[in-house]
Amino acid sequence: MNANDAVGTRLGQIIDEAVRLARAAWQTGVLYVAVLSGVGVLIDQLDEVGNANLLFSVFSVALGFLLTVQLLLKGGLVRGAMSNGIGSYFGLSILSALGIIIGFLLLIVPGIVLFVRWLPAYGYVLGEGEGVTDGLGKAWAQTGPHFWPIALALLVPVGINIAALTGFVLGSDEAGMVSLPLSLLANTAISVAGLAITAIGIASYALLRDTSAQIAEVFA
Repeated sequence: MNANDAVGTRLGQIIDEAVRLARAAWQTGVLYVAVLSGVGVLIDQLDEVGNANLLFSVFSVALGFLLTVQLLLKGGLVRGAMSNGIGSYFGLSILSALGIIIGFLLLIVPGIVLFVRWLPAYGYVLGEGEGVTDGLGKAWAQTGPHFWPIALALLVPVGINIAALTGFVLGSDEAGMVSLPLSLLANTAISVAGLAITAIGIASYALLRDTSAQIAEVFA
């Protein structure tokens, strides 16, 4: 992805690559949406959700890791075994989430910037074996000239997420319960948006990563 290309050109490249990756790992994508939305619907029908929310978080992390790995593998972005596993994925998720939340609490805009520019870090950590902080740093450095194409690619899935969460708030009763149809629709929308955001993150990594070292290995 060339920084000299128009924003629209780079946006098209990101979307095309995200679609390619999603098609390559479509079985995992279907599993991700089905299980995550199903667990979310189940939790919405419970009166006590304390432990259930913890269970949902566990499913979310496990499925997010599986989806990311399969996008990298099925997309042909990784050769051989990965040196980092779910522990690195979890650590990256926690550290990036904390930074993004703090950014949102401060002025909102810093949170948006961190979210966009750290999104490809999962590719560097899982695809190249980088440490969590090194992966975040590498993603930050590589996305500098490409903030707007990545941000625009995220606009639709993030908008779907916001709309679904708004539906939860507006459609809940006094006890905080939502109807089954609304729960099914909103949870499915959130899961599909999560799939799209993950694919866009790995697509951005695929277009920004430095392949010179890999090429050198082939001709060594």
